[in-house]
Amino acid sequence: MNMFGFEKRFGLRLGSRLGRVILTCLLLLGCSSSPTESSQETKGDEGSDVASEQDDADSVSSGQVIDEGDEGSDVASAQNDSDSARPDEVTVSQPLIIEVFAADDVENSVAQAILESLNLAANMWGLYWPVEYWVMGLDPEAGEALVDKFCSRRDARGEWNYADCMRREAGSEQHSLIEYQQLGAQAVAENRPFGTAGHNGGFDWGIHRFATTLPWGLAGRFGTPGAEDVKTVLHEYWHAVQHSFISTLDYDKRDSAMGPVWFTEGSAEFMAQYGAAQLANQGLMPKVPKGDWPFSYEEQMANKLHNIDNEFSNGCAGRNLSSITEYSDPCSGVGYELGAWAIAHLLSETGPDVLLEDFHPIVEKVGWEEAFETVFGRTVAELDEEIKRFWELPRSEKLALLPQP
Repeated sequence: MNMFGFEKRFGLRLGSRLGRVILTCLLLLGCSSSPTESSQETKGDEGSDVASEQDDADSVSSGQVIDEGDEGSDVASAQNDSDSARPDEVTVSQPLIIEVFAADDVENSVAQAILESLNLAANMWGLYWPVEYWVMGLDPEAGEALVDKFCSRRDARGEWNYADCMRREAGSEQHSLIEYQQLGAQAVAENRPFGTAGHNGGFDWGIHRFATTLPWGLAGRFGTPGAEDVKTVLHEYWHAVQHSFISTLDYDKRDSAMGPVWFTEGSAEFMAQYGAAQLANQGLMPKVPKGDWPFSYEEQMANKLHNIDNEFSNGCAGRNLSSITEYSDPCSGVGYELGAWAIAHLLSETGPDVLLEDFHPIVEKVGWEEAFETVFGRTVAELDEEIKRFWELPRSEKLALLPQP
């Protein structure tokens, strides 16, 4: 295992506050990884088929460690108070650190770009719980070694028995860690750049656990822009933000607080697009392969308008936000695209900080529906009517309404 390290300092926002943070990034080449705990999936855990491009090889681990003098977020500090911790609530693991683990066949540049993207996301939106991001490559043996590392880590921490972990994560269950390697290899075999990334739980361990197929853009494959993969990382990280404001370990209560699919995925997708545009405007976008076509905020959001029209023409005609609540819905893909535009519409009135500063801090206490109506001043049914009128506008007028980073 080759190792090298470097240090960076970032100001990371914890909760809705900015805290001073010492960010130590230790990149471990050739380390392998492993997935999360249970087979139970949660909202935001389906992966963004919207964003998933990953490829190339090696492994990396890096960390962001909160300075002991920092207050941290209200969420994190409350959850870490041992006197107030309850067995039915998340106990946030310490230290607050971001780690990226990649299979041995994933190039170090891929893992570094993911790590940098996660750091930038935490700088924009806050670091609440530790993050583990597991990156699969294409080689089956390297993938199995990463699963072994993941399960050894879980077992060593007393979180999951090694044999049970390997049985699930190296097995045939959906969202198993090895499935990400298999899907990537299948994509290459079929010469089709499909892939997936997902927030796969970790709540029982007090962490956010992610897994991904090889990001094609970062790996320089299929002509995919690397910026698309950066956006995917931001999309997945927004799911960490959403979950961080929910303390319960009860699956149904957490699922309810996350809200319907159109909101869960639509807000993750829009905030990722908006965040990527912010990074580009500020000259902070990681240096990644450009790919064969341009990647821009306006073009990405315009593509969504086209995708929505296609969905409406192919079996999802007449669907609205109110009707897109579950991932099992054949039209749930509309929730990503139409949901992103619905969030853009809402935030054009309130500003982009309303989700972090007003909505998520109250959602677990009052419930998703009441939080939505309180913060946005309308019901979802009323929003549906607004979106119906919005959809009748010319394309140019729709794009003119986009919140500008």
